[in-house]
Parts: sequence; structure tokens; C-alpha cells
Amino acid sequence: MPEPQIRYVRSSDGTRIAVYMIDESRERPPFIYVPVVGGIGSANEWESPDVQSGLARIGERRPVLWFDPRGTGLSDRDVTDFSLDAWTADLDAVVRHASERSVDLCVRSFSGPIGMAYAARNPGRVHRLILWSSIIAGRDFRTPPVWRVTAPLAELDLDFFVRVRFLHAYGWTETGRRLAEAAKGSITREAMNASWAAARAFDASEQLAEVRCPTLVVHHAGNEWVPVETARRIAATVPDARLVTVNRVSSDWPGPLQEEPEESARIMLDFLDEDAPTGTTAALPEGTAVIFFADIVDSTGHTERMGDAAFRSQAREVDRHLRAIIREHGGAVVEGKVMGDGVMAVFRSTARAIECGIAGHDATLGSELQLRIGLHAGDVIREEGNVFGGAVNIAARISALSAPGEVLVSDIVRGLARTSAGVVFDDRGEHALKGVADAQRVYAVRTGVEG
Repeated sequence: MPEPQIRYVRSSDGTRIAVYMIDESRERPPFIYVPVVGGIGSANEWESPDVQSGLARIGERRPVLWFDPRGTGLSDRDVTDFSLDAWTADLDAVVRHASERSVDLCVRSFSGPIGMAYAARNPGRVHRLILWSSIIAGRDFRTPPVWRVTAPLAELDLDFFVRVRFLHAYGWTETGRRLAEAAKGSITREAMNASWAAARAFDASEQLAEVRCPTLVVHHAGNEWVPVETARRIAATVPDARLVTVNRVSSDWPGPLQEEPEESARIMLDFLDEDAPTGTTAALPEGTAVIFFADIVDSTGHTERMGDAAFRSQAREVDRHLRAIIREHGGAVVEGKVMGDGVMAVFRSTARAIECGIAGHDATLGSELQLRIGLHAGDVIREEGNVFGGAVNIAARISALSAPGEVLVSDIVRGLARTSAGVVFDDRGEHALKGVADAQRVYAVRTGVEG
């Protein structure tokens, strides 16, 4: 694996977090491998040849980042706050360093609640989420008997205790000895005890149902640390989740890359890349495209009236149906664009884009929510799973002009689709759009045959 670059980011409370990055490819969203938090953590996990091999495999198509948890490794040691909110803020700082748009996350064990909470609180920032042998709350973790027996060693000789823990986790192998040696001095006794107590109090039960991104739940068969019932509960609660069970080999540590790294990397890449042909960079055009914007009308007002949980639940269903409709009509969702409660897509055909706009309002059937949809056509520039250009800005402004339940299009789209879309275009006049020099004439789409 290439030597990683080391950078520092500051969390919201000022804590400096050491971030390691391999940046050889920009083809897909950055991949953040979140370390296990609580106790001795895994600040030196990257010393494992298997982990290096797996991360290098994943890094063939995307930037790869990992970091030392607060209180360990090269991150600031003099910290006292090890709460779920603090660790989630650390992850947010790393995500923002990695990309202005969306990232992929892999979390496991006690880091699971951090990934769940972050994805739930930041819809659109997490492209795909992998939960590997993850807990939902601290009570889900079953402490191995050997941990209870060896716990008093921490008060007698911390370095010896750390070596025993790593050798138990990874076995009396060269890798186990190497990691145990590297872990010495990686954390103080006070930080270890405080972080372990905080992690045991984690509870992301309420955030779990709010995770909107596609999620892969992986469970090691026979894993005694986290019961399979926890994995099943995650998969049943997250709306767009699937469960995969993999066989364990030798390690007692339920991690994704400690054993059979090539197979683990394949499982993750199959999931992370499954939308590449139609949903991200591979399908995004360079040059002329039809740009589609859809946004939930008055999301702030709905949140006030319905409450956060009810609004997020309905918004998640609308988002899922709308994305399916876009795919059915040959469009590509621009995953790199953080849209809040909206979706951006691009099409090759104006007629298909208009058909999608009309069908898109079906996504809100049975919901209190409605969409605003706007279309424009023009040249775009493709970059890092995203598209840019003046045409994109115009499409967004047109979407903001549209009435609830309406599809509004620019004069260019009307001209291209006038004889092929099989709809009527009602002239809505010229409008001055913010940030656009020339006024734009827009039309509302009405089903029927233009006479």
C-alpha cells in the first residue's frame, strides 16, 4: 500500500484528529474506514498487512481515508469528552476534509452508532454505509470472558494489558505481535477507561430508522461479540438495508479486513459500486445534458407541523420512489450533489426527462409532501461524481419557481421536446433568475396533445 498522507482536522470542540489518506483515484466517492472507538480502539490497526491490502484494493477506484480516534494515536490525547456527539463531530470533520459532497462509510463494532448517527443527521452526505459486526447500543456488545479476567491488568501495567488484548484479538501471530507492539503507548489509562465507559453508553436506536442511504449490514457467522439478532434488527429497521452473513476464519476480532482482506474488500466494493453504471460518474454526461431538479415543497414548514421523525420518514419514502422513477426513465442521479430534501439528475433525452418529471409526482402519492420539479438543458462539466455549469444553476432556479405538483421547463427544453414529448406547454412568461444575467421564459408541462 502506498505511504498515506497524514493531515490534521479540527473537530467542533477544537480537538485535532489525525487523518490518513491514500488519494490515487477520484473516480468514486471517498471511502472512510472508521476506526473502532472505546477502550484501546484501533489507532494502530493500519499496521496490519491484511488491513493494508484490503484498503489498497478499495483505493484502486476511490480516495481512502482513516483516522486515529480522539485520545489515541497521533490525535490529541488531552481530551475528556468521549460522548457519541463528540465522536460524531470528529467524523464530520473528517468527512468535510474528504469531500464537499458525499462519502462512503465503513463502521464496525462500537463505531456503528457513530456511523448511524452521522448518516441520520446528515442526509445526502453519506452515499453508502457499511455496518460490519456493528452494535446499535452499548448493551448489544457481549464482553468476552477473557476481557473480564484480564481487565485488572490495566491498573497494574497498561502496556502489558494492551499487548494481551491485541494478542487475544488477533491471535499469537506475527500480525498480532506487530499490532500489540505498535499499540503500546497509544492511549493513557484515563482515556481508555473514559472512552470505554462512554462507548458502553452509546445508543443510536432512535437514529437508526432515520438512515436514508443504501446500507450493507455484514455479520460474521459465529461472532460471539455482537449477536446476529442485532444485525437482523439493523437490517429490518434501516429502510434501504440488506444483510449479508460471512464465515469467520481465525481472528476473534469481528473486523472487515483482519482476515481474508481480498474477500472482504470484494464484498464492500460490490456494494459500493453497484450503482456505478447508472447512478454516478459512469453515467454522468460531459457536454450537453438535460438537468432535472426535484425538491420537497416547504420542508421546513412540514418539519414544524409533523415533527422531525414523521417528516423524515415520509421524505425518505419520497426520495426512494423518486430515485427509482429516475432510473426507470433512463436518468442518472447525481450522487455528488448534496441536495438536502431534493434530488438532481441528468438525462440524455428531453422527452424522457419530461416523462420522468410527470411520473415523479407519483412519488408523493399517499404522502402529505409535494414536489417542485424544474428542467433545463445545456452544457455541463463532469467532475468527481458531480456536474457543474451555468445550465445547472438555471435548472435549480426554475425548479424553485415551479408550483407544488408542477413540472416547469425552460424554453430550450420546450423547443427540443415540442414535437416528441406528447404534452402541452403552458407559457408562464419570462422570469429574472437570481445569478442569471438574462431573463428566462418558462413553461408548465400539461399532459395531452399540443394543438
